[in-house]
Amino acid sequence: EHAEGGPVAVTLHRNVRGVVTKVTDDSITVNGQVCLLDPLTVHYEGLATEPSPKPLAQPLQAGDSVVLECFDNRVDGTLTVHFMRRLERAA
Repeated sequence: EHAEGGPVAVTLHRNVRGVVTKVTDDSITVNGQVCLLDPLTVHYEGLATEPSPKPLAQPLQAGDSVVLECFDNRVDGTLTVHFMRRLERAA
């Protein structure tokens, strides 16, 4: 017996790196790209190898430099942040 293969869901990751322009309870905007946040999003601070306890002692804000690892949701075109690392705080 051989079953015909159907479409396979592939989780694609996308890195978004840059300066935060907006932060809301459920999204973060970096370089014009809106990325969704969810309760499972993991935060790292600087070069830390362990996630920050949530909430961050200094919450993310516009002007912070970050790198986001996102799931690319092909169905609706949104990005959801899997983990984020703040590289530098706004001056």
